[in-house]
Amino acid sequence: MIKVDKLKIASLLFVFGVLLLSSCERPEPEVLVKFGMIENNYAPLEDRTETSAILSATISRIDSGVVVISKGICWSTEINPTVKDKKKQFEEGGLGKFYVDATGLKAGTTYFFRSYMISSFGIQYSKVTNFYTYAPL
Repeated sequence: MIKVDKLKIASLLFVFGVLLLSSCERPEPEVLVKFGMIENNYAPLEDRTETSAILSATISRIDSGVVVISKGICWSTEINPTVKDKKKQFEEGGLGKFYVDATGLKAGTTYFFRSYMISSFGIQYSKVTNFYTYAPL
């Protein structure tokens, strides 16, 4: 029978565990703290074509002491778009409505979009809204 040193086994298991955990990609947290109110506005039919859509959002509240450093709208054919997907971003904060022209879209396709704002607290996303581009005639 082979005698195995328990300390060596424990060390090997620890090293294996560290290597396994360090190789896993951890998702970036979407919202660290809710620090305001941001909502999408529906993309009206007249603001859509086969390959583009005008999207808008409204920031209606920013909590006291929070500085929003940027805001924007991201979109994707996947259900939960993030800032890693297609986006238009403004390097400014502030209350009110803002618009983006989403271009280069595929005709006859359903897209999902959501607005976001970034502060030192992290990224806060709105709920997801979907729209579709017109199919060619």
